[in-house]
Amino acid sequence: MVLFHYPDIWLEFARWHAGSGGGAAAAAAVLDKGRRALPPALALHFAAADLAEAGGELAGGCLSSLHCTLYLA
Repeated sequence: MVLFHYPDIWLEFARWHAGSGGGAAAAAAVLDKGRRALPPALALHFAAADLAEAGGELAGGCLSSLHCTLYLA
């Protein structure tokens, strides 16, 4: 994939999945793959955190584990 190393492409692809009926799960999968491909791209980490927060996945103290994931990745 020629555009594999561009975080904006991953973000747009995740937005497309979220808006076209693929749903949040498909968007989260795209962002996870993008985060593995580009660990230093903070925009991908923040977009994944926003998606998780919107889905209610950060309730109950999971923020600390996400925080560790961001800084230890």
